[in-house]
Amino acid sequence: MDLRTGAMLARPADGKGGPFAPVFPIGFYTGFGGYLVDDFTIPAQLKAQGFTIIHPIPSFDNLTALDIVLDKMQEAGLYLIYDMRNTYMNATAVTEEVNRIKSRPNLLIWYTGDEPDGTSDPLDATLKASNLIQSLDGGDGSGGAGYHPVSLVLNCENYFFTEYSSGADVLSQDTYMIGNNATFSSQWGTPCTEDYGDCGCDNCKGTFEDISTRMDEFRERNFINGWERTKAVWTVPQGFGNDTYWKRYPTGPEFVVQSVLGINHGGLGVVSWDDPTTPDIKASASLLALSLPKMNPFILNPSATFRQVTINRVDIGLWKVGAETLVLATNMNYFSVSISIRDLGLPSPGISVTQVLDSGAQIDPLVSISCLGLWAAGLS
Repeated sequence: MDLRTGAMLARPADGKGGPFAPVFPIGFYTGFGGYLVDDFTIPAQLKAQGFTIIHPIPSFDNLTALDIVLDKMQEAGLYLIYDMRNTYMNATAVTEEVNRIKSRPNLLIWYTGDEPDGTSDPLDATLKASNLIQSLDGGDGSGGAGYHPVSLVLNCENYFFTEYSSGADVLSQDTYMIGNNATFSSQWGTPCTEDYGDCGCDNCKGTFEDISTRMDEFRERNFINGWERTKAVWTVPQGFGNDTYWKRYPTGPEFVVQSVLGINHGGLGVVSWDDPTTPDIKASASLLALSLPKMNPFILNPSATFRQVTINRVDIGLWKVGAETLVLATNMNYFSVSISIRDLGLPSPGISVTQVLDSGAQIDPLVSISCLGLWAAGLS
């Protein structure tokens, strides 16, 4: 990790060598059995759609098929997030898996606890797993820094956050707020309050702001714990639906709004649950992924100055590098909103604008950014 920014640093995923460079992980938790193992061309397809990672979902019962999938990922130039959710509390299994995978050139990061707070795993489980992984992965044998970072995702707003987070370098949040009732549990038939009930989104209000609030809270807790330079935060957009609490899938535009909110509030990775997903979500995710190479020189730049503003429920991130500014804006309303360029503190008229992400916004460089309904735009 680049401790100046929290961004991932890696050599090219194809294993052909090259310098370390910043990587913005974008992709999906991806079905292994019944999907990746059934079509070995999927990694190449995902690469063409702009994605940079695949996070295969265990279990990996067929190690021969797993090796083929990981080889195909490497050939396509896709990084691997290796998931040990089912085994991370078993030291023998972790040792076997780490030793089998750690030399792969496209391994980007390890993944241990999948919502360990939601299942009340032992409070020291993630730290023990991280120490073991790092000792095996080029560390000093006593839990010292390993070669690849360790990650996990937390389900709750703040349930033993510090204890579970101590076992990871990258913390993800998965605030799923689309298609569910945030105040009454359709699954359990009970109200959801701050103290009681499970509505599938802990202490949520059922608005997009649930995502930005959770991102901000994670970042603030990292600061309080003295981890602001050693732990990064990623976001997990909802890419599923028609399941327990969530009565519908997000639309493509809703997916982009979720993702951009995560980025604007400090997210340095976007890994959605889960693929396969709907064609609408996949197309919108690809649109964002294909635009990121033009935005990464701003978002991942240690010399960038950043500020975030919200105007009329349009969430806007601004990264300034030299004389250029990246403006990444997303409309959380389901109706038209226009934002004046002047409201962003940018010079107008007389600016030159290049639109690098267009999910429905209209840009008038002399006046405003506007569009009907949900949208996101990236300008530089």
